[in-house]
Amino acid sequence: MTRRSSAVAAAVCVGAVLVPYLAGWAQPERLAELSGLVVAAMLAATLDVHRRASSDRGIMPPAFIVIFASLMLFGPRVAVSVAAAAALTPGFVTGRVSRSQSLVDTVVVILAALAAALTHQSIASVMPRILLWPWLVVPIVGAVLAYHLTQGALADFVVPFIRRQGLDRSWWKRALAGYPLYLIGGAIAAALVEVIDRRLWNSAAVLGALLFLGHRLYADYVRRLEEDYRRREVIDDLEQGMSVLDAGGRVTLWNDALERILRCPRSRALGRPFVEALPALAHSELPRTIKETVEDRKPRTLNHLRLGAAADAPIVQVKVLPVADGVTLLWHDVTERVRAEHELRSSGERLALAAEGANDGLWQWNLQTQEFYVSGRWRAMLGLPAQAAIAAPDEWLQRVHTDDSAQLQAALQAHLTGATPVFQHEHRIRHEDGTYLRVLSRGVATRGAGRKPNRIAGSLTDTTAQAQAQERLRSVGFLDSLTGLCNRGIFVEGIGRHFEECGRRKPGSTFAVLYLDLDRFKIVNDSLGHMVGDELLIAASRRLETCLRQGDSLARLGGDEFAICLASLNDEGQANAIAGRIQHALSAPFTIGGRDVFTSASIGIAFGPAHYANADEIMRDADTAMYHAKSRGKSRHEVFDDAMHARVRDRLSLENDLRRAVAANDFEVHYQPIVSLISGMCIGFESLVRWKRNGEPVSPVTFVPIAEELGLIGSLGTWVLQEACRTFADWQRRFPAAGLDCITVNVSSRQLMQQNFLRVVQHTLSQTGLAAASMRVEITETALLDSPGEAAIILTALRDFGVKVYLDDFGTGYSSLSHLHKLPVDALKIDRSFVASLLLPGRPAIVESILALARTLNTSVVAEGIESEVQARELERLGCTHAQGFLFSHPLSTEDAEALIVAHRPLGPKGVAASEAEAVLVAR
Repeated sequence: MTRRSSAVAAAVCVGAVLVPYLAGWAQPERLAELSGLVVAAMLAATLDVHRRASSDRGIMPPAFIVIFASLMLFGPRVAVSVAAAAALTPGFVTGRVSRSQSLVDTVVVILAALAAALTHQSIASVMPRILLWPWLVVPIVGAVLAYHLTQGALADFVVPFIRRQGLDRSWWKRALAGYPLYLIGGAIAAALVEVIDRRLWNSAAVLGALLFLGHRLYADYVRRLEEDYRRREVIDDLEQGMSVLDAGGRVTLWNDALERILRCPRSRALGRPFVEALPALAHSELPRTIKETVEDRKPRTLNHLRLGAAADAPIVQVKVLPVADGVTLLWHDVTERVRAEHELRSSGERLALAAEGANDGLWQWNLQTQEFYVSGRWRAMLGLPAQAAIAAPDEWLQRVHTDDSAQLQAALQAHLTGATPVFQHEHRIRHEDGTYLRVLSRGVATRGAGRKPNRIAGSLTDTTAQAQAQERLRSVGFLDSLTGLCNRGIFVEGIGRHFEECGRRKPGSTFAVLYLDLDRFKIVNDSLGHMVGDELLIAASRRLETCLRQGDSLARLGGDEFAICLASLNDEGQANAIAGRIQHALSAPFTIGGRDVFTSASIGIAFGPAHYANADEIMRDADTAMYHAKSRGKSRHEVFDDAMHARVRDRLSLENDLRRAVAANDFEVHYQPIVSLISGMCIGFESLVRWKRNGEPVSPVTFVPIAEELGLIGSLGTWVLQEACRTFADWQRRFPAAGLDCITVNVSSRQLMQQNFLRVVQHTLSQTGLAAASMRVEITETALLDSPGEAAIILTALRDFGVKVYLDDFGTGYSSLSHLHKLPVDALKIDRSFVASLLLPGRPAIVESILALARTLNTSVVAEGIESEVQARELERLGCTHAQGFLFSHPLSTEDAEALIVAHRPLGPKGVAASEAEAVLVAR
């Protein structure tokens, strides 16, 4: 005990004495007796009996005698104080009890002491005032019972329940089993009280001797219990099941392991005949073996005893050993071992059968005896007789191809030394017919003492067909199937290697990527057929190969697109020279199918490594340069630069803004008047779409072609159609005297070829209330040339519905009269370029021809782009009836166009003349 522990013990002792004294629970003259009881209780609590057995609540602790004596001498309050001192003492004296456990033990003892005190008082209050024998012991017996049961209930049931531990529902059985010992302690306490009350100090020596003798007997009893506990623990901890039968065949011992093995609880077996506890074994060999062992006292063993008739019933080994007055049975579960032996035998049979029927050849090499076993299949694979045999390792090793032999030996050695967990090597081996097979050999070595390998066994798999298939797959995965050139994946991977090489070489080293697109290839494909197109691609590939240097690479990216990587360039001029060489090589005609086919290439060039981080970036810029070359006339090459990149970036930004504008209908429709050349009055309008991007106007020449490329022209054109028709119908209703005759809407070829274009027009006219005769559809001559037959069908359907058709920019598309007379055209619009030629000396007679053609076809004519009065008079002289242009009005917003309609005045020179005449009349 440390100093601190001694101080705490002293404080507890003083507190246990002073509290009852100061509270008046004990008379001052009995302070010495109280002090003696507290000291005795604390000493009794520290007795060295803290073993497994003494922790059982069924065994009385020595401090119980002192606590019970203080109860009978001073009453319940003093008894609680003494009990608390006794319960707290082991925690700080022995150091083997935690604070929380010490607190729990204190509460349990206090409550048990209170229960005993209340029981003692209750029984004494109903008994006669003068207690005589045998009634004198009744309160003591009741108090002991209350103390014992309360302590057991709290410690073994209530506290585990609060702590959420496993509950021992049989605690009361153990409590009742230990009750006689507590009664003896109560009797000793009553005798001690009698000595103190009657001051029989002359008998103290005798009482002390009796107490000492009682303590020795108690300690010996606890020690025997401890030994019994330990013996039971050892038996229960055995992995082997153990049971003991007496001479009558009844079970006297049944350990935990046996409960698990036989699935029979101890409670069902103890005290019963063995065959009743396990009726399934009544007709087995075990009862007869037990009887023979009891008779001749010789041990016996049953190796495979099945516990039931089911296929999955456990199998045990039972050793029957003779002991005094009975036998001991040692049980060992051998279910897994028996099943493993059975499986091993079955596996051996299966392996022998598999070795004969396997597609792979099996082999085993005894490294100590150098015996080399091979299966029949192993020999058959090499063209030998299909019989298993034992030969020398050279039967295998000398057949290996000389180029593979060293690597095979290295792989074997690596596995035998433990460097690799499995031996595996693919090599070539000679067949009996002299050819070589490609095989995969796998094996695992077994090791003996010192981890030294003693044998290695494995298989031999014929992988010849698989290797050939993989080679074909590699070719398919790496090469273009048509031209035999590298595909995009391999080409991009090669560019990546060039980036790495440039990083290792001296600064300034460079390479170039050329992106090629064959010009007019689509025309060849569509006119001569795909087979001719494929032949052209193959022939072009061969010519491109002749332009390469050592180390350059060529790939077909898809369609008619190719790419070339020029390695190790000294300067950029080399790339330009090779591009010129390519143009020259492709300029000669290709003879395919008995005819000459011509093509050229648009080439884009990008130099690396420069600022590029990967192959995809330089490929992107070379592609951009190629499109610039194609847009500038084809059959040329362009080098990518920053300005080109900026244009591409601006184009992408413009495309994104245009997409958002189409989605939000962020456009305006302006209206340019169409006037009668005779009167100068506005008879209709041409609707023109306008767009402002970030507040700045963007020309339709710029954004309309982009909308066609992006597939947005359908949505944009439909919106313009609906907006123009709605506005013009509103003007016709509000200004009936204005004489408005028509509204024209420009329609692109893509919009016209939409399957639902006719339905869109019909729906729009129905929704807006505009008459079909008031609408004009303008289609360019160039657009009609793409698909004249389909266009004629759609335009005819529109005319049948009542909509009139205007042919815009007439004369610029050079369409033949054979196409023109088939098209349902109501009016021709003379292009502004022809109108401008009217003022030139020696002017061409195109306008007169168009007007004459219109008269022949019985169509109207509208002249565009009139900017001078001379042009207007000349057109009127030639017989043109309608015109539009800046001479009359610029395109107007909706509000300005409406103001023009309200004014209802002639436009252009006739409007000026009318104004001057009005002014003269006003002046008069």
